[in-house]
Amino acid sequence: MPPPSPVRSPVPLRDLLLAQDGVLSAAQARATGLSRQSVRRRVARGEWVDLHPGVLAEATRVPTAAMRVRAAALWAGPSGLVHGPAAACWSGMIDRWPRDVGVTLPAAPGGSRPAASRCGGATCPVPTGPGSGASPSPPRT
Repeated sequence: MPPPSPVRSPVPLRDLLLAQDGVLSAAQARATGLSRQSVRRRVARGEWVDLHPGVLAEATRVPTAAMRVRAAALWAGPSGLVHGPAAACWSGMIDRWPRDVGVTLPAAPGGSRPAASRCGGATCPVPTGPGSGASPSPPRT
């Protein structure tokens, strides 16, 4: 029998966390049946940590480059793309993960958001995000 999961979750949520390196969007968490309040409680209890606006990760996970790329893709949302060396590494074209993750976003009306941004380390320096309703699939390249 496998050891119990450190996060007590409905089965679909547990499967999502396993498939996505322990990273998920707040919208994905809600789609599994968790309320906004339940998501906030998990963060407050230290079970989950905020990576980017609307993007969370299991606090028990050791951060990896794959988690950074996935978190950037979830932050970018369904119309954003991971680009550059991070996308090449995700696709198996190169072996060395870059420090920064390049993300391309569609330009916002009125130019309030840059068309391309770089996420480095644990936080994304871009001041606004388009949302977090990305699908559980790997980042698009």
